[in-house]
Amino acid sequence: MTSAAEHERSEPAFSGSDPVPIADLSPQHRDPNAHIRASVVLVWPYSSSTGKLSLLLADPDIRLCKSKGQVKVTFHGGCAREVAQSHVGIGDAVRLALAGAEWTETGNVVSTPGKKIDWDIEYKERLLLEVRKYRISPHLALTKHRFSKGESLRRS
Repeated sequence: MTSAAEHERSEPAFSGSDPVPIADLSPQHRDPNAHIRASVVLVWPYSSSTGKLSLLLADPDIRLCKSKGQVKVTFHGGCAREVAQSHVGIGDAVRLALAGAEWTETGNVVSTPGKKIDWDIEYKERLLLEVRKYRISPHLALTKHRFSKGESLRRS
């Protein structure tokens, strides 16, 4: 059995590399530490009948967002349940590791508002996601959730 610290070292490290701009995403990104940094702009909530939850993620740099700076990410099964438990919502900032991603080519099919890349990303087995919650209130409230599939949610 591995300790939590050993498990952390075996997962892709977000600080080990620069984030990949969403507009540059493709299945050719094979770096095990590759990740994206994005803002949640649309949420398709978790459905227990389909076992799915989807997010439309946009590049936090508005200049990059205008030109294919969005990606639809769909989570399945246990991954979807874990993401749903984080209560991720519109306006939250996320970092998402590309390790474990499955790619579906969508081409020029319009399935979301705005300009998205020609690929959708799906996670079925492996997931590393960090969510920074943002709530509008008199005091800025940030909560960080970081988890990988199969683990209980860790909050820091």
